[in-house]
Amino acid sequence: MNISLCTDNNFVKPALVCITSIFETNKGENISVYILTDGISEKAKAMFSLLAKQYGQRIIIKEIDKSCFNGLTVNERFPISMYYRFLLPDMLQNEDKVLYLDCDIIVRHSLKPLYDIDLSGKALAAVVAESCDDIVFENTLLLKGKYFNSGVLLLNLDYWRQNNTAKRLIEWVAENPDKCSLPDQNALNKVLDRCIVYADYTYNYQEWWFRDSLVHYMHYSKWNEIRECGKDPVVVHFCEAEKPWFAECKNPYQNEFLHYANLHDFIGFKLQKRYGFAYQCANFVDRIGLKFRYWAERWQKHIIKNIKTVSYTNQTIPTITHD
Repeated sequence: MNISLCTDNNFVKPALVCITSIFETNKGENISVYILTDGISEKAKAMFSLLAKQYGQRIIIKEIDKSCFNGLTVNERFPISMYYRFLLPDMLQNEDKVLYLDCDIIVRHSLKPLYDIDLSGKALAAVVAESCDDIVFENTLLLKGKYFNSGVLLLNLDYWRQNNTAKRLIEWVAENPDKCSLPDQNALNKVLDRCIVYADYTYNYQEWWFRDSLVHYMHYSKWNEIRECGKDPVVVHFCEAEKPWFAECKNPYQNEFLHYANLHDFIGFKLQKRYGFAYQCANFVDRIGLKFRYWAERWQKHIIKNIKTVSYTNQTIPTITHD
């Protein structure tokens, strides 16, 4: 079974946790994990090596040339590493299939049923992003198929090579910056529209599906099916801002993430506060600034109003005389 994750130094620990969960729940499988990166520290490489040794599996570091992504849309939320998956067909020349996973994921059961999906004539298998946003993106991108989440992708590498898919994806992102609110995901959906096998919700159970409020933003026929999958999903995807390594995370599967995170001491995992002291100080200053601006504007309006009143009061009222 071929599995791939893409990371930089910032996401090494989540990647280690994700791989730990894979090895723990798929012990009967022969697994090769390919890490695509533009360069991680020697310490990080040593941790990946030690993890592979612990389970008798393979973790291979593949360093890529990221220059082909120069000029593409990137930001704090979506770093350049999100595009690395586009290069998997070139980086894994001797493989015909690979399961790509985002780093903010844990695996809870066997991945074999997902990995064994027949991809004949299709580019990949993925899980739809069932929410109000999927309809927006389907309309924006003029999709004929369903909009899917790109955090779990079973790739048909032969199809990608034969159809020059990586080049087409990079070109689409470069030519459509106005449609890149979710750059890699939108590109994959548009370029590979109608070349998708849709997998069961359980193989990419997404963060927002745990929210009861979502029932108002999806078709009622899907709600019960999605919530039923949420009772025991195979893959949990922490795809919102409050990741499971933050104390503020409310996801019901955070404890399972923490279990895998603390299974090996060398990972050195520590629970963080997303809204730490620095954030609180900045937020306090920002609130003070907003209050100051509010009262300044009110005072300004008060002064202007008084000036107008005084001006009106002091006006000389012309006397009207009648001849």
